[in-house]
Amino acid sequence: MLTLETPLSESHLPTLTTRALTRLAEGLGIATVRDLLWHLPLRYETRGAVSAIGELREGAAVTIVGTVLQQRVGRTMRKKLRFAETTVADPTGKLSVVWFHQPWMAERLRQGDRVMLSGKISKSAGRTYLANPGYEILARGIRGGEEAFALIPPPAEAASLIPIYPETEGVTSRWLQYLAGEAMNRLGAVADEFPKSVRERENLQPVDVTLRNVHAPSRREEAERARRELLFRELFLLQCAVLLARAHREAQRAFTVKLDAPLIKDFLPSLPFTLTQSQRVAAYEILRDMELPRPMHRLLVGDVGSGKTVVAAIAALNAVKSAKGQTALMAPTEILAKQHFATFATMLAPLKVRIALLTGSESRVTPKRVQSERAIHTSKPKLFAEIASGNIDILIGTHALISGPRRGRPNRLKPTGALRFKKLLLAIIDEQHRFGVLQRKRMEEAEQVFRGAQASAPHLLTLTATPIPRTLALTIFGDLDLSLLKEVPHDRRGVETIILTPRQEERAFVRVRGEVEKGHQAFIICPLVSRSEKIEAKAAEEEFSRMKTGVFPELSLGLLHGRMKSDQKERVMREFSRGKIDVLIATPVVEVGIDIPNATVMLVEGAERFGLAQLHQFRGRVGRSDLPSFCFFIAHDRGSVVRKRLEAVAKAESGSDVAAADLKLRGPGELLGVAQSGVPDTTMQAIGDLTLITRARSAARDFLLAGGLRTAPVLARRIAQVKTKLHLS
Repeated sequence: MLTLETPLSESHLPTLTTRALTRLAEGLGIATVRDLLWHLPLRYETRGAVSAIGELREGAAVTIVGTVLQQRVGRTMRKKLRFAETTVADPTGKLSVVWFHQPWMAERLRQGDRVMLSGKISKSAGRTYLANPGYEILARGIRGGEEAFALIPPPAEAASLIPIYPETEGVTSRWLQYLAGEAMNRLGAVADEFPKSVRERENLQPVDVTLRNVHAPSRREEAERARRELLFRELFLLQCAVLLARAHREAQRAFTVKLDAPLIKDFLPSLPFTLTQSQRVAAYEILRDMELPRPMHRLLVGDVGSGKTVVAAIAALNAVKSAKGQTALMAPTEILAKQHFATFATMLAPLKVRIALLTGSESRVTPKRVQSERAIHTSKPKLFAEIASGNIDILIGTHALISGPRRGRPNRLKPTGALRFKKLLLAIIDEQHRFGVLQRKRMEEAEQVFRGAQASAPHLLTLTATPIPRTLALTIFGDLDLSLLKEVPHDRRGVETIILTPRQEERAFVRVRGEVEKGHQAFIICPLVSRSEKIEAKAAEEEFSRMKTGVFPELSLGLLHGRMKSDQKERVMREFSRGKIDVLIATPVVEVGIDIPNATVMLVEGAERFGLAQLHQFRGRVGRSDLPSFCFFIAHDRGSVVRKRLEAVAKAESGSDVAAADLKLRGPGELLGVAQSGVPDTTMQAIGDLTLITRARSAARDFLLAGGLRTAPVLARRIAQVKTKLHLS
């Protein structure tokens, strides 16, 4: 008999070949019987009786079962659009099945496959066909005996409610339905890990009944109740984990940092801009948090160009001046770290705040007794000593701040041992547009390293441009406090976004020339550094040569990519920021951290190769002043899915709009970066249900306050597993 914890590799379920086990584990995170049974259907489809091909009529919505005879890829006569065509037969006749705009369907189905198809019968030019049907592969055609999927039996024709599961390459919904049924038949008695008090309060069915009803329901109401109960169970575990993490944090000690109101009041007029209301509110929330004797864990969420850096600078200034402590700021790239260093030096060095830069390639520091933003190079051993003695107020760097030595190489980063602060009060982590489960892990690591031997934990502020929907704020990030920057600075203008094909790129080039003639600058982004035989995409080095000699011979061009040495990249960025370079051709290294107010054109080659958040970040590199700005997405793939993705970014007015589109197109699992993190797909499905989240949060809070974990050891272990997977320290 199977248990929920039985690995599928030891389950002896039919059709589970080594290849199939790999596909389940890598594609869907399914490795145990529990994983399989908690992989819930997305929806249920109702299908009537199977129709005979020889009796079909035009316009009828039908379900047929047949065998694939042949398949091909073709193009329509008029618009030359690609399509896949398959011929299917049953004992009563043959039928043509056409998938328009989906040529890959010719590869999905094989000769000899037994398939179930559901769709509408169409007729054109005297020819009858089934157009764009839904499909399930019931059995694979036997090919040398290498496919075990042929063992899957056909569906019962009387079945009317069919569960449709999330799929991945090589794993069909029909096969998952079969596996779930086989697992349920072989499953022993399932002890419900939820205490009786919770089950009675929430009117939960026994878990074995719920599992059977979700995978093999007889009625839609039965299926929906079972599905919501399993989602509730996952959310309850998650809410318990989140609430316990918050309670653990609030029980820790931290330095109290009093708000020095006169200091902040005197500092604000020195800025070359006026803070928005959102910036003022966020700064106040952060400063008030730091007055408490427990460590702050706050997430500052703001769109591209919303002014997160100055809010962080205000918090750092108060920590340095009010409590005579130190601040560490960690950025995702060396370019962004250097930009933060320059920005902080400009704003704070005149106030006698000493600021240092530490990256994998260099270390710099502002002068000790001179109120100047001018930085001087220093040795790393000397810088480490100054940090330990408290002579450095603010340390800015990359993830090199918390990384150890590379295997097989001398530890050049930490020549004097681990990084030590005299009194670290505030740790700032800038994650820019990436913030998900994996970034939580980095937060956890950074907090441990930065704290070192201090008895009190530093306050932690994380900056991100990833919009956090309310449902995520109450679940995955429920242990964090959120501050939102809802406005952009008053001097910013919108960016006009245009989608082009490669044949239309001259339109973008004309705009680039026109803007340069006005004294402005432009970016051109390429997916690759150098040409690749395996990947069809523009390469920065090749484009630089082409544009320098053929497209923009009269302009000053610069090249920037990640393979360049640090001093080369810095020189290029310095020349671009000073206006000596008209057009910067670069790889995605400019995705974050480039602030050139004079840049008014962004041209992205191979736009289909980037994620929505990346495209939004690229566009955010222009429009950073009151100058009209333009962004061109040049797509080499003209498919409808690509067009839909690019149009979503073009229409979006904020990062929240982009995130909503991303959530709709890819789902929360991809948006949060949890596809490979072991977070259950069930949890991802539940995250969109605010009503269910609120209910689970209330039940979890009451359960914990009543001391329920003391009498529920199995449930306590499951909650601990959730905390580990989501890096809820």
